[in-house]
Amino acid sequence: MMGSVKKGNHLRQKMTGKCSIQQLSARSGVPEETIKSILYRGHTDMRVSTARRLAKALDCTMEDITEEEESG
Repeated sequence: MMGSVKKGNHLRQKMTGKCSIQQLSARSGVPEETIKSILYRGHTDMRVSTARRLAKALDCTMEDITEEEESG
């Protein structure tokens, strides 16, 4: 799917000790429900624009919070 990246397990690690879901939503402009979906509901993809906004709010790179889909 063009414009999406595979979600990573690193988002939760980057959030730990920095902010709550509500705070991340306020900082990034990403709706709380979207963040919850990524963290808790097995949301398998997130848009590049969402990853970019979350990374900026967490002061990290997109690569820090995503993982590329492995081929094979």
